[in-house]
Amino acid sequence: MRLSNFIAIFSVLVAGCSHNIKKYANNTPKADFKSFYSSKLVAHGVLFDIFGDARSSFIMTSEPIPEKSTSNYLALRQSITYLDTKKRKNMISYASFGDDYPEHFKYKDEMMESEATYSQYGNALNVAYKLNVERDNGSTIVLSADDWAFMVDESHMVNKIKLKKFGITVGTIVMSISKAR
Repeated sequence: MRLSNFIAIFSVLVAGCSHNIKKYANNTPKADFKSFYSSKLVAHGVLFDIFGDARSSFIMTSEPIPEKSTSNYLALRQSITYLDTKKRKNMISYASFGDDYPEHFKYKDEMMESEATYSQYGNALNVAYKLNVERDNGSTIVLSADDWAFMVDESHMVNKIKLKKFGITVGTIVMSISKAR
């Protein structure tokens, strides 16, 4: 078999192994981003490097901004505190819900290159987007993010984000998101 044929077959097989969010359509509890993020939330997370070593941990809080939200638009005030450096990042995020909600909705925060469209089926949420990541030296690098979240129950969600550069996974973020008490 020629090398080019092998590469073509291998590419088709690998592409066919990717996640298909619709396979989660019957899983419960049903993910409802709008309802979940309309509450005050707290997330605890860890950033793993390319080798799988834990590099940083953080706490993120999120709360709706009622005066800027409507039935089809949710504005969020979010704050991330990195526990290793005590560095804090505050930002405003938004989600918009059109006629195709709950299957799809749009989301944007200041770390993202552009607005992204989430898919939501069963207990799963998924989106791919470009993320601007600030490096230790102050420069910014753009990474591709493959973001998956799964509802565990009505008050808890688990999130895993693979970060890639040139198609190679360079980091992974894992976090648990809970409704604040």
